[in-house]
Amino acid sequence: MTPPPRTATSPRRPVPAPERPRHLRVVRGRPAPGRRPPTLFIVLALTATGMALFALVTAQVFLGQAAFRQSRLETRVEAKRLVTEQLELDVAKLRSPDRIQARGQQLGLVPAQNVVTLVQPSTRSGPSQTRERR
Repeated sequence: MTPPPRTATSPRRPVPAPERPRHLRVVRGRPAPGRRPPTLFIVLALTATGMALFALVTAQVFLGQAAFRQSRLETRVEAKRLVTEQLELDVAKLRSPDRIQARGQQLGLVPAQNVVTLVQPSTRSGPSQTRERR
């Protein structure tokens, strides 16, 4: 069998478009009235995104600095707490009655021989001062 003769209108191949004259060009239509191109919106969105990113980075930097400052302060507080505990221990040792007695004897002090205890008389008088227990 012989193949069918080829014609210009074959169903497998579309017909080539006619050549356009070279002096003609495509004219684009004008945008619809009242509609702006989206470039302004894109610029504003990119600017807002950049500012938000900058704000996040700045906040991270400040938080990092605050963490370092907090760490230094906690270290200083711990050192001061240890000094305070040592000083409180020293005060407790110095207030000891045995230590006070030994220090007094070093200075030449002697215990009192005749100790008298004074009692302040009450300023109230009358039956309201004495209560009976029942």
